[in-house]
Amino acid sequence: KRALVDVADSTIEAICRDIDRRTETARRTDPNAELVACIDYLQLASTAENFRDNRERAVAHISKTAKQCAKRNKITLIMPSQLNDDGKVRESRAIAHDADVLLLIRKVKKKRGSTEEPHENDREIFCAKNRGGKKNWSCAVHLSGEYFKFNPRTT
Repeated sequence: KRALVDVADSTIEAICRDIDRRTETARRTDPNAELVACIDYLQLASTAENFRDNRERAVAHISKTAKQCAKRNKITLIMPSQLNDDGKVRESRAIAHDADVLLLIRKVKKKRGSTEEPHENDREIFCAKNRGGKKNWSCAVHLSGEYFKFNPRTT
């Protein structure tokens, strides 16, 4: 069963309470269910805490609270996040620190010495961090932007 919950203008604390409630309900039906939640996207969440215009600390709190929620409920929590111009997680290093797995979606660049330009929707998914697993691997994909869907790239 899938549920899409619009939590626009909700705090991370309210989002986590909703995840707690939904997880408890799902576990009553199937105690061994593999549950996944997605907060799209982390930097849009707010917090009930007052960080007096310190956005980095606020985002760190949001990241930590979400991680605690995922651990408490034993779920996979996916949280897309923006990168800055240097390819680092934007607004707080705590996001990458708290993550168990960090996947980067990168545009494919023209290969050195090649005359062929990559397709504008060619992407590479790169695993930059994976606690307890393999990292530094990549996967060639093609972005179907209208559906925000990735398909295997054949060439």
